[in-house]
Amino acid sequence: MRLARILGRRWLQYSAHETTVATAKILRRFDAVRLTITAVSLLSLVFFSYRWSKNGFFWDLAVYRRAVAAYGRNVDPYGTDVVLPFVYHPLILRLFALLNGILPLRVSLPLLEMAAFAWFAFEFLHATLPREAPGNGLAPRVLATVAAGAFGGIGVPAFMAGNVTSFMHFALIASLLHSRRVAGVPSACLPYGLILLFALIKPYFLIFLAGLVLLSASRTTALARSAAVVLVVAAVWLSFDFFRPAEFARFIGALRSQILDKGDLGYTFFGVLNALTHKYLLALALHAVACSLLIAAVLLLFARRYGCAAVFAPRLFVSYLVLTLANPRMKDYDLFPALIGFFVVFGLAPRRAALGTLAGLLLSLVPLLAPLFQELSARHPLLFDPYGNWQDVGLVVIGAVFVVGMLEGGRATALPADRLDEPGRPAR
Repeated sequence: MRLARILGRRWLQYSAHETTVATAKILRRFDAVRLTITAVSLLSLVFFSYRWSKNGFFWDLAVYRRAVAAYGRNVDPYGTDVVLPFVYHPLILRLFALLNGILPLRVSLPLLEMAAFAWFAFEFLHATLPREAPGNGLAPRVLATVAAGAFGGIGVPAFMAGNVTSFMHFALIASLLHSRRVAGVPSACLPYGLILLFALIKPYFLIFLAGLVLLSASRTTALARSAAVVLVVAAVWLSFDFFRPAEFARFIGALRSQILDKGDLGYTFFGVLNALTHKYLLALALHAVACSLLIAAVLLLFARRYGCAAVFAPRLFVSYLVLTLANPRMKDYDLFPALIGFFVVFGLAPRRAALGTLAGLLLSLVPLLAPLFQELSARHPLLFDPYGNWQDVGLVVIGAVFVVGMLEGGRATALPADRLDEPGRPAR
C-alpha cells in the first residue's frame, strides 16, 4: 500500500512536470502577438455566434427547401417577393429535387457539408503538418482557422447559414491538395469535375480554372481540360435558354433582382467600383483590370521570391485567395475558406506577418464599436457598415504586410517543408 502511494505521488509529480513543460513550450511558440490574436478571435467568435444565433441555424436551407417544394407543385420557384429568393440554375433546382427525393434536404445537405469540411480538414492538415512531429504544428493551424472565422465574423454565418458555397470551396481546396498528394489521372481530373459542377451553381467558380493552369506542371493539359469545362458549363447554361426559355428568363430575372436591384454585390472590387460609378458594366470592366493586375503582381512576387522553385502549398493558398478576391460577388462564405490557408502559411510567421494579421483582424471588427458611437454611426452609417468595408481595409493591411515580406525576401511561409512538390510523393 505504501509503495502504491509512493508511485502515485511520483506519477502525479511527473504528470505535473510534463504539463508545465508542455505549457511552457506552447507559450514560447505563441508569443504575445499570437496570444492576442487568439484572444481577440475567440471573443469575437463568441459575440458573433450569439448575434447570429438569433436568426436560427441553416436559414439558407429553408430557401432550398421552399424552391424544391414550389417546383414539386409546379409553382414558380424564382419569386422575388421574399427576403432570400432562390437564384440557382434550373438544373441545380432539379438536382436538389432529386436529392430531396432520395434523402430530405434538411438531412442530406448538412451531411454533405460536414463531409466536405471533414475532407478539407484532413487534406489541409496532411498537407501542412510536419511529418516528424505533427503535434508541434497543430496549434497554428487551429489558430489560422479561428482567426479566419473571426475576421469580421465571416466564419460564423458561413457555417450557421448552411449556404452550400463555403462547403463547395472546402471541397475544391481539398480536391486540389488531394490531386497533388495522390498521383493518377482520376485525382488530377477531380478538381475539374468539381469546378464543372460548382460553376453550374455559382458561375464564378470557373475563375479557379486559372489557378489549375498556374499550378499545373503541364500547362497545355490544364488549358485543354479547362476549355472543356468552360464549354460544358456554357452548353448546360445556354441549353435551358433554348429548351425552357420561360423558366430560364425567370431564373435570370431573380438573379438580376437579387444582385443588381437589391445591391447584393459582396465586398470585392466590383462592389466598391459599382458604388462609385453607378454603372455596373464599367465597374465590372474595371474589376477585371484590377484583378488581372493583382494576379500578375502575385505571380511576379513569387517569381522574385522563389524563382522557379516556388513550393506548392504557399502558391496554392495565395492563388486561391487572390482568385477569390477576383470573384465579382465575393461574400463571407467565399472569403472564409480562402483566408484559412493564407493565414497558416503567411499570416502567423514571422512576427511582422502576425502583427499584420492582428491589425487586419482588429480593423475588420470596427463595426462592433457602433453601439459606443451611436450618434456618429447614425450620421455616417458607412463608417460602421458590417458588410464589407472594414473587411476590405483589413485585407489591404494584411496584403501590404505580405507584399513587404515577399519583397524583402524574409521567411515567407510557416510550413516546415514543402511536402507537395511532386504528386504522389511518399512520406519521408
